[in-house]
Amino acid sequence: MHDDLISGDVGSSIHCAANNSKECGIEQGSYFEGFDSGVGFGSSIILSKNMDYTLQLVVKGEASIKVFLSDADAEEYLFSATITSTSNWTTISQTFTSPATTNATLRISALKSSPEWWLGSTSLTPASNTWKGMRIDVVDGLKALKNRGLLRWPGGCFAPFYRWKIGLLPPHERPPIETPPDNCAAVPGGINAYTDGMMENGIGVDDFMALCERIGMVPAITLRLSLGSEEEIEEAADLIEYLNGDANGTKWGRVRASRGRVEPFNVEHVYVGNEIDRQTRYPTYPNSKETIAAASSSEYAEMMSNMIPRILQKSPTIKLKIFAVSANVEWNKAWVEMGLAEYVFATSNHDGYYEQPDYDDWTAEALTKAINYPRGGFIDGVKELRKALDDSGAKGVKISADEYGLGSPWLVTEFSVAHAIYVGAFLTSAMRYSEETGLILTNYFEAINEGAIKVGPDGVVMNAVASAFELYSLHGNGELIELLENNIEIEEDRRFDVVATKMQNENENEGGGYVVVTFVGLDCEKWEDEVVEISLKGVAEGTVGKLETLRASGFDPKSSFGKKEVGEFENEVGRSSGGGGAFVAE
Repeated sequence: MHDDLISGDVGSSIHCAANNSKECGIEQGSYFEGFDSGVGFGSSIILSKNMDYTLQLVVKGEASIKVFLSDADAEEYLFSATITSTSNWTTISQTFTSPATTNATLRISALKSSPEWWLGSTSLTPASNTWKGMRIDVVDGLKALKNRGLLRWPGGCFAPFYRWKIGLLPPHERPPIETPPDNCAAVPGGINAYTDGMMENGIGVDDFMALCERIGMVPAITLRLSLGSEEEIEEAADLIEYLNGDANGTKWGRVRASRGRVEPFNVEHVYVGNEIDRQTRYPTYPNSKETIAAASSSEYAEMMSNMIPRILQKSPTIKLKIFAVSANVEWNKAWVEMGLAEYVFATSNHDGYYEQPDYDDWTAEALTKAINYPRGGFIDGVKELRKALDDSGAKGVKISADEYGLGSPWLVTEFSVAHAIYVGAFLTSAMRYSEETGLILTNYFEAINEGAIKVGPDGVVMNAVASAFELYSLHGNGELIELLENNIEIEEDRRFDVVATKMQNENENEGGGYVVVTFVGLDCEKWEDEVVEISLKGVAEGTVGKLETLRASGFDPKSSFGKKEVGEFENEVGRSSGGGGAFVAE
């Protein structure tokens, strides 16, 4: 199924030997059957009545293969078919209408004594709600967040195992990616334990770039880096050439052009690995389960020194903004001493998490402590990181807060007002201290099913965290405004925090600009209206503008904001109860 374009990863498929003594195939059953590794994972196949679905199989071998889709109790067949495969890999598609809403069981098998056959991949998707292998409603949900910053891919525990050239195959021919079942200890038992380590090989690089364009975000690429081998370095260099190389003068630029994209993608933001300081390494998996310890700071610096010149060479016309991981003093010092600071744009910080209180301790006092962490412990840590960078001679290197949230988000089952206020507090602190610390970017990990967007079988739900992201998106690409005076004693009282930015009109013909001021309530113990008075440098008294407020009636684990309230403010005065609000002064 792979051609000469793809090398190094043959993936995996189901193999049924000839003349098997028993029925051979696969079965995927009821909701969360087997290991439940967290929100967003499981083995559910949920069908909706009267909805059309497309079933695709990639098969090889001269066997008659039976396909059955039954209801959860296996009492009624929703769909059945007999497929005759051939000696070559073949893609077979069938579209059907579900007669019921149910948790379904999919069974694909051949009778005993059948000829030898293989199953390469299987997919079952809504026929009218899929775009490039992604659900359209989920993509639209991402766009609705109005985030115009970076979208990082491949991210998290996926990055060390992803082989980007496999993503150039047609989607139904991309084999699953094999990862150790216990890989990524963030989730008990391993993030992919429920599938014995097999990870869906989802969108490819072209799909990712199309996604960024569709939702209006900036692509950021994570390069596979675990061992620093020549294979990894060559693969990374080839990827940069595919993204940014000339269509006539480079091998991978020509490949990109042959696939329909002549002009380079001109990607700037590149992460050199992901959390390599804390992940056990599997040098020959899946051939062997042999492990070696996570890389040391000196190992990583050596890897960087070998990889960076190679990727820079592949992007001669686009200056790469290179991110080093992970952002701690020891690791930064190692690559600075290797003379790499001039090539590093930012160091990637993953310390923005705060463990949410247990549900039996979900009190106003505990939540107030949690949502004050961003401007307390987190910003204190960023200031220390800034000082260490400056002292080591890396004053030009920025800081990027690439993971944050009240959680850990991947273990949270309900995202509520408390999680949204944490996001607001984090973004406010990041913006207010950006000039002092060089903290220039924030990236939430991750919005789908671990924050803003809850995905169900029939649609998506935008929760309170989504409302916070949308509110703070009003500051995108703005210029920070100094707070001259206020009545909320930001550094002492801790009832509120506030940030202000000056924005330019998108339509250049309109001229001028406007001001966005956002405040967030940080005291869950005093759930009452407050009068907020602020004075902004360069903003005239008596300015009248629009006030949008997200108001919550409480902070219980299932809480959400009510309908957004829209009114006016003047003389720099606004009101809010809990939640947060934004002033927009024209």
